[in-house]
Amino acid sequence: MGWRNLARNRIRTLLACFAIAIAQVTLIWINSFMNGHEARIFETLTGPMLGHIQVHAPKYRDDEAIERVMPHAVSLVKKIAEVPHVRGVAPRVYAPVLTSLKETGHVAVLSGMDITAERKTGGVLEGLGAERIPIGRELLLGKGLAADMGVRPGDTLALMGQAVDGSIASGLYRVKAVIETPVDQINQAGIIMDLAVSQEFLAMADQVHEMLIRTDSQLSIPEVVSTLQKLPALKPYEILSWERIVPSMAALLEMSGRVNYLILAMVFLTTIAGVVNTMLMATFERVHEFGMLLALGCNPGRLIRLLVMESLTLGIIGVAIGSVIGVALTLYGVRNGIDLALLGDTGQGSNFTFEGMNLSMRVFPILKLKDVASGFGAVCLTSVLAALWPARRISRLEPVEAMRV
Repeated sequence: MGWRNLARNRIRTLLACFAIAIAQVTLIWINSFMNGHEARIFETLTGPMLGHIQVHAPKYRDDEAIERVMPHAVSLVKKIAEVPHVRGVAPRVYAPVLTSLKETGHVAVLSGMDITAERKTGGVLEGLGAERIPIGRELLLGKGLAADMGVRPGDTLALMGQAVDGSIASGLYRVKAVIETPVDQINQAGIIMDLAVSQEFLAMADQVHEMLIRTDSQLSIPEVVSTLQKLPALKPYEILSWERIVPSMAALLEMSGRVNYLILAMVFLTTIAGVVNTMLMATFERVHEFGMLLALGCNPGRLIRLLVMESLTLGIIGVAIGSVIGVALTLYGVRNGIDLALLGDTGQGSNFTFEGMNLSMRVFPILKLKDVASGFGAVCLTSVLAALWPARRISRLEPVEAMRV
């Protein structure tokens, strides 16, 4: 009976379904886009240079003094790697140096890294070919710095800086390759050496400035931090998750996640507007019919259930149509991505630099079942609530007066 009643005025029913469907499509699409956007920002922030967790000597982050080191690095790396949910550990050393090809010197930042670890997914040297791996007294040079100095692969650079013990560090090193990384700071003024070679150059022995840790998921970060803080070997050091290192970005991501609730509220309002209007009109048009049913002995509760079922059917049809369209559009975006650079028409390509990192402008939406289910649940709930007002009026009808309408 509810289905037949909805078919009485098909145009009105279709319009209500269309409004609900549009709201569900918007919910799925925007939430999926925001999921992809947040994942992109998170991976960019915690990828090459930040990681999920960092370990430093006390006060190193305050002044980055070269003498603030962590000894017994090899042993520490092994102990950290054994912690559950740890996916990788990247020990690093950093030092400002003066480098020159001929007479003119340039200021650069020397980064000593485990080349093998950095070539893995999320590392600074991800995708670096085997033929470009520095061996012995070889180094990698950032693209921008190489252009400023006029350096090409095969050239020999002179490096000079301060060693950990206060002595002068100097040496000649061959440029293995000129590289472009996801980190703009390295591209513009960076020199990358193998960790052992850089430790020898800076007289550091088995010491490092930083341990960068990546976990198997974002959710496991707090657990790993807690476990690391309990390790006796790490007690003297500062262990920070990425949220504590860049709290402003963590707050920004948290705020962007609240957009989901705003869109969900929009679905509630759209559903209420569409269903209430349709059910009120349908109720007013059938007052005479309801009066006859009441006069024939129909229970008011049955009429209320009839209206609720009509409203619920209307909402389910609308949200089902919206879910199919929304999922289809999102799957297309998942496959092809959305290039925000085209929307802005900036002509600057699909990447931009932010906080020293190259951030892709192409977003790949992430479809989550909860986004579809939340819209479906919201529509079902609001459809029932929207039917209560007209149902309440019907339950108070006097049969004789209703039949006179």
